[in-house]
Amino acid sequence: MSRFSGYLVMGLAMCVLEMCAAGRTGLNSLPEQKPNSNQIVLHDHGRSTTLDQHSAFFKDVLTESNSLFLEADTSYRLLMSQERIVNLKQREVALEIKFSAVQSGDVLKGHKVHFTSLLIPLSGQFADGTVFFAGKWERQNEHQELKYASLQDYLPANFVRNTRGLNRLKEQLKKMAITVD
Repeated sequence: MSRFSGYLVMGLAMCVLEMCAAGRTGLNSLPEQKPNSNQIVLHDHGRSTTLDQHSAFFKDVLTESNSLFLEADTSYRLLMSQERIVNLKQREVALEIKFSAVQSGDVLKGHKVHFTSLLIPLSGQFADGTVFFAGKWERQNEHQELKYASLQDYLPANFVRNTRGLNRLKEQLKKMAITVD
């Protein structure tokens, strides 16, 4: 199979997964409200806690989470479903960063992304520096206006992995009295 055929097959598979997820009730419901300020939410086996933005270490955790994502150096050959994202939040420990404005950056050596949230698993299968993002790759955007509401979904191929792992992020969380094994 040629490289182009492989990309075509992967693109079609992503479209089918997105359509299936969109058709299921509860998984792609109405978009969340845009937060007034950046938020960090700790998902711990189904319980969600919003971290205190006035904490002395809030900005450090936010900065390290962003660095983990933007400095990612690899990815998987995998398609992620909305159901798996929901399961991550309900069955594992994960950190979710919700930005108050659309963020843009380059990952994986120059691939442009636009995003509104990051989901970082701290336990389970993907607790290895994997970062899921709600948003779009620039190549998917087709030069459309970047509206917050259109960038709130964790799409099937919206993830990268930083092989340096989670140690620095976990150190920042410990300063906020959050310990993750």
